[in-house]
Amino acid sequence: MVPANLNRYPYAPVMPAKTASPKKSEFIEIREAAEWLGVPFSSLRKYVARGMLPSYKIGRHRLFRKHELLEAIRETTQTTIDRILS
Repeated sequence: MVPANLNRYPYAPVMPAKTASPKKSEFIEIREAAEWLGVPFSSLRKYVARGMLPSYKIGRHRLFRKHELLEAIRETTQTTIDRILS
């Protein structure tokens, strides 16, 4: 038996499944991010205010993506190492 929605649109394209892994789009709140990074909550807020870490402001909530935090830390660490070695 064919589902009713397929009979109405026999030539409708099939949408591919999302390829982004759930981990890449996972949002965490600021307190969880501070705990996850092992830094004080107040320090994390300062880093965001200085533009050192990417974040998203949605209403009253400040959200972060884990993979973006890791990338920012890697870039900062690499820049620091390059400065020391030069």
